[in-house]
Amino acid sequence: ASAASDVYKRQAFESVDLSYVVNLTPRQADSFDTSISKANNLMLSEEALALQREGGTWSELFDRLASVNTSQTAAVIVFYLFSIGLGLFVYPIIRLALPGLADKGYAFARLAGFLLIAYFAFILGSSGFAVTKGLIAGICVVIALAGLLAAFLDRQSLIKELRENWKNYLVIELLALIAFLFFLWVRYNNPDLWHPYKGGEKPMDLAYLNAIIKSTTFPPYDPWFSGGYINYYYFGWVPIAALIKMTGILPTIGYNLALASLFSFVFAGSVAVATHLIPAMEGDESRWVTRRLRWGIGAGLLVAVAGNLGEVELLWQGLDDAGRRLTDTALLGELGEVLHGVYALITGQQMLL
Repeated sequence: ASAASDVYKRQAFESVDLSYVVNLTPRQADSFDTSISKANNLMLSEEALALQREGGTWSELFDRLASVNTSQTAAVIVFYLFSIGLGLFVYPIIRLALPGLADKGYAFARLAGFLLIAYFAFILGSSGFAVTKGLIAGICVVIALAGLLAAFLDRQSLIKELRENWKNYLVIELLALIAFLFFLWVRYNNPDLWHPYKGGEKPMDLAYLNAIIKSTTFPPYDPWFSGGYINYYYFGWVPIAALIKMTGILPTIGYNLALASLFSFVFAGSVAVATHLIPAMEGDESRWVTRRLRWGIGAGLLVAVAGNLGEVELLWQGLDDAGRRLTDTALLGELGEVLHGVYALITGQQMLL
């Protein structure tokens, strides 16, 4: 009898598909429409699934023989020049929203351009329009025309700003480029999108990014659940996906270029805000590296580089482990092992794990 009871219990529990469980509070239970759950269940309808598959194959979306995919240098140049051009078109618009900043929001123009493309692509894609390369190109054209119109309507003020502040704009461009190249160097030396032991979130990031690129409309298909759609906040991947789709750069390369771009945006934006908050000194504005800019660079380093001091602890532990793996002899305690780890890392005898 006990065995029969166990079989019955097992059959009863296995008859419930837990992937379709809907979490509700007690107050929501009475008003919940069960037909929605039965009809939806986080699954794409047959029509939606067929539409998602019409977005083109990977070989149609990305030409592996294109120069941006056969030369990483070409990919870097195309991606960076595209972001510069986008920022220049967006600047006449964003300066109207941030007139109080010393640079009138110039440091945020590229980020704003990324977000504008993503926002319109998201709205149109969620409304049933196919998010193709042509649609994204059309959005870029509209943004460019809007920027040109804003520049034309306020051309006298804009020309005056460019004459008076061209040096500040050039400094911002140089700092943004340095930040971009620095983080690109970091990704070049460690391009893998996963942690060798812990995995991390990067595989999920790349899977969701690929799904958004490949999807015809929004919400995108779920790469982890066949036949379903992403039931997760995914807008953060849309700006990256849109630019990768537009430039035709393979996602595995475009992902790292986007990471370098985001680092550059954060650094340049932090410098601009901090520079605006520091009072100017008489006669200092004629210099290239002013007192305000020095404080701004310090703020950018604190925000973009040293903002998470937990990384310092991880680096210390990694060097300590590398030193102890090289030898069992304690040189000068923990500090000695760390110094030994630095030596082993420089000479190529060990690597950080």
